Amino acid sequence: MSATLMALIALATMLVSGNPSRAASPGPGGGPDPDCVGITATLTATPSSIDRETSTNLTTVLAWSVNVPKRCPFPPTVTLERRTVPLSGHMTAPVNRTTIFVLRADNRDLARATVNVQGDPGFIGILSGKQATPYEIAKFNQQWMQPVSKQAALAFAGYTLSTLDSSGATGTGQWMAAMVRMFDLTQDTRYLDQLHDLIQLTLKFRDDRPLDSGPNVFRPIDQIRNKVGLPAWGGGLADNYGLHSVDEITSTLYAYPIAAFARIVAGNPSLQTRHGSDAIDYANRVLETVGFFLPQIHQQRVGNFIEAMLMHPEEYRNRPTEADCQNAWQHAMNHDPNRKTRWDDARRDCNNKRKLAGKPMPHNINLTFSMVLIELSRVLDTPFYLQSPRRAANAESMRDFFFVLIPRQVRYFTDHLNPQGLRDKYPDSCNQNVCWYYMDHGAEDVGYHPEDTDHGSMDMSFAGLFTRDAARLNAAAKRLNEPFRFLDLQRFARTFVENIAAGHDFKHDTAGRDGEPSDNTLCEGWLELSRADAKVWQVCHDMSLRIIDEQQPYLNIGNHSMLLMSKQLLKQ
Repeated sequence: MSATLMALIALATMLVSGNPSRAASPGPGGGPDPDCVGITATLTATPSSIDRETSTNLTTVLAWSVNVPKRCPFPPTVTLERRTVPLSGHMTAPVNRTTIFVLRADNRDLARATVNVQGDPGFIGILSGKQATPYEIAKFNQQWMQPVSKQAALAFAGYTLSTLDSSGATGTGQWMAAMVRMFDLTQDTRYLDQLHDLIQLTLKFRDDRPLDSGPNVFRPIDQIRNKVGLPAWGGGLADNYGLHSVDEITSTLYAYPIAAFARIVAGNPSLQTRHGSDAIDYANRVLETVGFFLPQIHQQRVGNFIEAMLMHPEEYRNRPTEADCQNAWQHAMNHDPNRKTRWDDARRDCNNKRKLAGKPMPHNINLTFSMVLIELSRVLDTPFYLQSPRRAANAESMRDFFFVLIPRQVRYFTDHLNPQGLRDKYPDSCNQNVCWYYMDHGAEDVGYHPEDTDHGSMDMSFAGLFTRDAARLNAAAKRLNEPFRFLDLQRFARTFVENIAAGHDFKHDTAGRDGEPSDNTLCEGWLELSRADAKVWQVCHDMSLRIIDEQQPYLNIGNHSMLLMSKQLLKQ
């Protein structure tokens, strides 16, 4: 049978089956057509060498050309990077590590190109021991502090802030907090410089636009409170969709690392020549944000003590309306229909705001706000700040109010641990170990579920900061005749080890209900409990660094920085 006849048979088979890839130039016996054996190709990668420590672009341009003999009846199916490509062309490909690119025709390699990458951290490993080693710090820097990573963090922050997208606060706040942590650990100013850049960007887009006093500057309207240009950050009812308003948790996630920057500089004379002016300004800016939300603090007497907590705004009684929530949902769906579950949840939360008007906020928001107060009080307590002619006029009175308010916020949290409802519903988890609701004193069962692993991590971030500063806070509380209550971190550590980290994957909440893989990334705050139980550190170490399909999917900058920071908390 002639080669031409074989080709015609192959074409007929292709037309019947509807699968063009089956017409790949068969020869006698089903092998390659002899007329197509002489295929040649070239493949180049430009650049062919990348240094991640200096490069701002981790991509290469692949260019290829496949030469098919004229006598070959059908061109081959050519693939590159697991996609079908034409016989010649070019494409841009990401390159994070040394990579060999292969140009293939049907089932054989035609050409290869290698891109050598220096500065690739590879898999991250952290050794036991009480101090982070230079090797481990270098690995952190390779993972997160190379030019591309730092630029990506700034680009993400700039985009989400400029578009009033409050969903960016979690990622940007986590990055900023990691910079605080790494500077405190190493005193390396590269982290302070990155934090400074992020703070400048964050303040640029605070609703009152404090870095630009021009008359034509756009200042967002808070459509819930009906006020313009408030000294806080927020977003729409569904991230950046729907009515805009400033938000307590968004604002505190940004305000905490800003206050921490001011604290670092105020306590370090070697940094004050360069950053002293900014530190005073940043402390004053955070004081403005705190002052705006302080009227939402409610204090109540319980027995011989006083509890304090942030309340949901009273304005929620009137807005958002059900129509507002539906419009925000529709707007979000029109722009991003693939996130329907997210928008459904946002619509539910939006409608719940009316039920929660004047009710206490979730514990994580109350405690994260208190973290801001702790850091800010440390700044306002320094001679550097108090002797500055630019200090706020009410700085000392506000500082003393914080010293009273912080213990009262702690008391509200501890008074609501192990409620009877959770002990009855989850007797195996919540009688032996400590459990708490995501939100107490809700409405129509809103928020009455066990604290989830994510928000529990935020609660424990506060617990760690409060414990580190407890001696100073206790002394100040005594001076002001405020009773003080310490936190028992061992109880929280048992909850994490026995309820949350009891299986192969982390559980979803403090009651030990089954979770999802996303719960495995949430070790950052829980690692504060390493000082009470080294098992917490080991469990978070093993989970954060777990390798799956040649990746470490549960490693992020928050748990990586905290794994290094918390090594010094381990008992030996």
